[in-house]
Amino acid sequence: MTKQMDRITIPERVLLHLLDHFQLSEEYTRPLELTQEGIALCVDVKRSHISYCLKQLGEKVLITEKLSHIENKRRRMKAYSLTHEGFTNAVSLRKGLMDVEIRVRIGDEFQTDTIAAILSRNKREISLVKILARIKSCGFVDIAEIRAPRKNEDTKKQNIFLIENILPCPDFTGRTKEKEELASWLSSEECRICVIQGIAGIGKTSLGFKFSTKARKTHHLFWYTCESWSTPRAIITFVAEFLSKLGRSELSTYVKGAYELDLDTAYRVMKEGFRS
Repeated sequence: MTKQMDRITIPERVLLHLLDHFQLSEEYTRPLELTQEGIALCVDVKRSHISYCLKQLGEKVLITEKLSHIENKRRRMKAYSLTHEGFTNAVSLRKGLMDVEIRVRIGDEFQTDTIAAILSRNKREISLVKILARIKSCGFVDIAEIRAPRKNEDTKKQNIFLIENILPCPDFTGRTKEKEELASWLSSEECRICVIQGIAGIGKTSLGFKFSTKARKTHHLFWYTCESWSTPRAIITFVAEFLSKLGRSELSTYVKGAYELDLDTAYRVMKEGFRS
């Protein structure tokens, strides 16, 4: 391990972590990895230390914070992202670490390799910040220990996108017939559209949310509440994010590259995404 590795500070590890998630930082619904909780977990540092580091980085205008919707969270939380200066610093720092050689344990054997080579062989399974954390704590990296588990199909099918605090009634009971009808609809191959209708306050949203907790165990689920102020771009952006999570990024690429959306084009790309 070189002196260069010894000098990597916790704030620098935070910058490198945010760099790994830089493209996600502009999404409307942000991942947990951009919150204090997620950053602390990924960087392997106590939550209290991360809070202090983020304050320092903010004062240096290297990061910015924004109250955001977080995946699988019912309330909004502060999410953090790099400023232009923070991005530049993180890129420079990462580049300087790529040729550093470290000790690696694979099974019962040890070998020496560069960080660049390790990351290249373990794409999307090992992060730079995890390598730095293990080097700091024990002086070597155990590949099997820090490799992230692969996401299986069951995990993907549980994804749900809630864009606001949509909560069912705490004492939700009954509606057995309605839930059975929804379950029948879900298992049917003939009908793919279901409408829950009724007067205001009767419990349509609660019923839908209650049913969704079961449905998302076996199906991909997208939830978006349209309000009077919702714009086509906002809705399409969320659909694009949903499709990206399913490995279909064409709509997301179109939305990000279009200053003004052509709704016909967006609809065509969206339709193809759902057909894939």
